[in-house]
Amino acid sequence: MDTKKINIKHVSKLCVAVKNAISAVSSNTTLLKNFPHGCCRDASLILAFTLVSEGYQSAVYCWKENDTLMPSHAWLKYGNYFLDLTADQFDSKYDLLIIDEAGAPNSLYRIDNQEKPSLAIAGLDAYSLLSDYNLVLDYLNKKLPNK
Repeated sequence: MDTKKINIKHVSKLCVAVKNAISAVSSNTTLLKNFPHGCCRDASLILAFTLVSEGYQSAVYCWKENDTLMPSHAWLKYGNYFLDLTADQFDSKYDLLIIDEAGAPNSLYRIDNQEKPSLAIAGLDAYSLLSDYNLVLDYLNKKLPNK
């Protein structure tokens, strides 16, 4: 259960901060070197871990399988919102960080699977993901000292 009710303004600031942090450290990472391209799983999990550290516990990791319109994709669902740090990898019209579920394009946000975010989702990449998360966290702590 969440220790905080969703504050979309605060969550939005966290999304921007995490996206900026990933962009800043991506060249030093293992899994995020081509951010945002091909990084939706890892960026979503890093955002989920950051949300948990801020007291937002109820994010759900979602993904869709490949189809004829779009490749596979992953993002977080939090309440009635989709949180997506990598939508811009597909097209500039998807330059979204937060979108209300009701207004989300189905071609990108069709939920085929969902589960609680965890390192297990990364499988054999879990150690690398944790290492990359620590780089992002270090960057955030330097940029946001009140965190």
